[in-house]
Amino acid sequence: MSSTNRFDVAVIGLGLIGSAALRYLATSGLRCVGIGPDEPLQFATHNGAFASHYDSGRITRMLDTNLSWARLAQRSIAAYGDIEEMSGRRFHRPTGLVYSTRSSDEVAALRNTMRQLDIACTVDRAQGSFPDPRLGLGPWEAFVEPAPAGHLDPRIVRLAQLTIGEQQGAEIIRQTARSAQAIDAAVGGRGGWRIQLDDGSSCEAERVLVAAGPHTDEFIAPWGHLAFEVRNETIVTAVLEPDEQARLAELPAVIADVNDESTDNVYMVPPTTYPDGTVRIKLGAELVTRRNLPTAVDRRSWMRSDEHLQQMPHLRRLLEGLVPGIQSTNWATKPCLIPETPSTLPYVDHLDDGLVVAAGCNGFAGKSADAIGALAAGLVSEGKWTDTELQQSDFIVQWLI
Repeated sequence: MSSTNRFDVAVIGLGLIGSAALRYLATSGLRCVGIGPDEPLQFATHNGAFASHYDSGRITRMLDTNLSWARLAQRSIAAYGDIEEMSGRRFHRPTGLVYSTRSSDEVAALRNTMRQLDIACTVDRAQGSFPDPRLGLGPWEAFVEPAPAGHLDPRIVRLAQLTIGEQQGAEIIRQTARSAQAIDAAVGGRGGWRIQLDDGSSCEAERVLVAAGPHTDEFIAPWGHLAFEVRNETIVTAVLEPDEQARLAELPAVIADVNDESTDNVYMVPPTTYPDGTVRIKLGAELVTRRNLPTAVDRRSWMRSDEHLQQMPHLRRLLEGLVPGIQSTNWATKPCLIPETPSTLPYVDHLDDGLVVAAGCNGFAGKSADAIGALAAGLVSEGKWTDTELQQSDFIVQWLI
């Protein structure tokens, strides 16, 4: 840590949103510190917080039924090239996207987004070779969004953002922040905030941004009970050998309805290289029956347990249906945490004087985190909402009564 532990801004949580906000704040000339632990080596023995970026594949797209999410994605995608160039880290794979749905309301909303944001998609009923003969899609409307839609590596995105932040003078503390307490200037203090760290030490900052992902409501509990739910989700990956990698090369990312009563829809990330050197294809599913994890104990227990293995047969069947004939040498499941808000949009709002929160991204932050981080950084640095396209009212924190 620096010889003085007083900063202009402290960012608590260094996932995709926190790391993006740190970059924007440091680039603006503020003296910043980012606080957050690295990815745990073993989930089963980890007692701390968990994040949402522990993966190598996230879909990126502008096409969305919600125009605000589409705008956030459009802004973020436009920034990918600069982030890659400045950091020297490549994370974006513009393979295109297929979005297939049977819902007429969803089709209408997607077409509206296409018009509003001038997204050039091909739209037709999925059949035969359209949109890709290797995909087993249902016979309903399919939207094909070309590059730069595709997928990205969230681990590398985070590293890229932190690399630039450090280049701009930000300091990184790889610990968990336990609390933030206002410093009372009326009794001789300097004002601002004191952040207590995991090892018993502390640092101070004039302003604080809390971007603690699925643990945000735990951290800000002293301010009230946030309208914020965290549910469990399981993803499955299939390791591909070279022949199968070649057969499935250049597959688009996919979001699709499926003929399965227990599943609302699925999403698939095309073949991607993982840190262990394997190439994997990934599938996640939004199940009709959801399980909420209301407490810190519930969330950590889910992430540390092997309960996710129970979903293997179901998720494997879904991936085999979406990619007929897929051959894999190894199938694996992994647990995830999805924080949700009543509006389905993230909270980006003041909780107190000099204290801002940015969290609750409903599983959609991977592609849009840079723009969400920019919104949060602007609110911290300017002290007010300045965006002219996105409505502040859509991002205001809601509390439970």
